[in-house]
Amino acid sequence: MKKLYILFSGILLFLTGCTESEPENLQSQVAEESKEISKLKEELGLLKDQLNDTQKNMEILEQMIMSHDGLGYGELRRQQQMLDDLIVHLPDIEIRTGFIREAENDFISIDFAEKVESPDAPNGFEIINDKEEAESFPIAEELTLFVLNGTDMEVRTIGEFNPSRQFFFEFYISNGHVIQVRELYIP
Repeated sequence: MKKLYILFSGILLFLTGCTESEPENLQSQVAEESKEISKLKEELGLLKDQLNDTQKNMEILEQMIMSHDGLGYGELRRQQQMLDDLIVHLPDIEIRTGFIREAENDFISIDFAEKVESPDAPNGFEIINDKEEAESFPIAEELTLFVLNGTDMEVRTIGEFNPSRQFFFEFYISNGHVIQVRELYIP
């Protein structure tokens, strides 16, 4: 009987020991999972904040695009193309491309070059300049000079222009005078 009592006590102690350690393991596992859930909630909060900031920035950019006299960028490009098409059909206007080599208040020196589409070129076109010699032209009284500033066009006077920069332009020439200059490309 004594042996049975010792065996029964041993089994009882074994079972008691197993059942008591399970809650400790379960509690530590729950604590670890709670910490992980807290970290994930914190990360989710940060991602929500980033998403809200990105959405606000997109709304601001959209307003900037649409604010140009109520026209979107695509509409402005279409209007520019329409005006370009009209200018081409006006009598006595020659449109040429090239580089400004020198510019003063009453004349401009142009090194004419040609923009040729080329699938092998990195930008899809090449600038061909066979002669590299400049021709001088008088400037019309109300010359308009359009220069690129990022993706926007800005209007400048010839006095504000720095001809030492190597930009590629489109020149509108009428009756031997340059009447408009538009920057096409910044190499």
